[in-house]
Amino acid sequence: MDYASQIQQAVEILASGTNDESLKNNVLNFVNELKSSPDGWNHCIELLVKNDAISDNVKFFIFQILSEKISTLNSNDLIKLKDSIFDYLTNLVSQNKIEPVYLKNGLSKVIGLLFVYATLSCYPAILKDLLKLTKINNNDYNDLATDYYLRTLLVIHSEIGDHLILRDRN
Repeated sequence: MDYASQIQQAVEILASGTNDESLKNNVLNFVNELKSSPDGWNHCIELLVKNDAISDNVKFFIFQILSEKISTLNSNDLIKLKDSIFDYLTNLVSQNKIEPVYLKNGLSKVIGLLFVYATLSCYPAILKDLLKLTKINNNDYNDLATDYYLRTLLVIHSEIGDHLILRDRN
């Protein structure tokens, strides 16, 4: 069984609420190995980009893995992640595919964290590129891309304004 199939199967088992403790422990061990593996995020992003038929549970799991791992990636890995995420988002926008809110938030969180960790080191144009997706032509805007853009700005505000900047109590 390939890694992508194992990820999908593990997430579906966890989502099913099985009572088999042995199976749960095996799946949790696999998930923990995936999280701690230096290339686990890479398997997740390949699954997300190359497989249109994955469940919403698997997509959400992938966004969680990416969000946790992004702060540990080097510049080359951040660029690879950026390319893959933008391909995925461009595909969603071009198909006008409306995802559930929690998936929109998950994807926006990954993009927002890319901004936080990649803007100064390797990818200063992330907001410009995201904004380009919102424009259909000179006067019209794509509502779906604009929604992702605004969600991403909220994540950036939260990460920078609420977590990274210490606020004076006075």
